[in-house]
Amino acid sequence: MSAKVLVAIAVFFTYCLQMYAPMDILWTRIKGRVGQPYHNLGQVALRTASVIFTGEFLLVSPITVLPPNVRAHGHPVDAD
Repeated sequence: MSAKVLVAIAVFFTYCLQMYAPMDILWTRIKGRVGQPYHNLGQVALRTASVIFTGEFLLVSPITVLPPNVRAHGHPVDAD
């Protein structure tokens, strides 16, 4: 149980580090379309949208009902 808590804390604190490269790639493609005075607002909006988008999957994925012969990571259960 403590290992699960520590992993959850590690993921929580490293989330911004995990999203650094994707946000940098997306921002370099988008920043030409955003006016110079709105660059900070554009970055905040992009990062907020990405957190909401990924958070939606984190909230919905445990609710997804899987067939009884499929494990959570997608591989079928062996029928011994």
